[in-house]
Amino acid sequence: MIFAPTYNERITIEPLLDALLRLPEHCDVLIVDDGSADGTLEVLIARAAAELRLRVIARPAKLGVGSAHKLAWSHARAQGYARIATLDADLSHDPSDVSRLLALLDQGADVALESRFMPGGGLAYRGGRLILSRGSNIAARWLLRLSITEYTLRCVLPS
Repeated sequence: MIFAPTYNERITIEPLLDALLRLPEHCDVLIVDDGSADGTLEVLIARAAAELRLRVIARPAKLGVGSAHKLAWSHARAQGYARIATLDADLSHDPSDVSRLLALLDQGADVALESRFMPGGGLAYRGGRLILSRGSNIAARWLLRLSITEYTLRCVLPS
């Protein structure tokens, strides 16, 4: 299962879904929408009606990306998925990378992670997203007092 949280992703949600549903692995896709006001949910509902591999959980308000991930992981476990991949819905993560990360699990890796700031892991930042991401990583490192420098990873895990 591939999971992406959404909040006002109307512009990017269809290209993201198109790319994910074209992957050779034919994964199911779960989107948790946090009360988007820009029409994202309406697009998701219409697409889910026509695409059996797409599931949508609509939440009434912006409840946060952390709780969306927790909900997705609970859903994946309850539905018996063996693996879960996560990525952002704004196309800042390349959906085609999911295949490469899943291949690492097929080769015996316990977890596959990709950093935005490591060689080969870049992403297309828009506006202040780079500053926000770097600032969040610095704050997390300082608050947690860990040597980890990247807390906003793309990942694929056995569920």
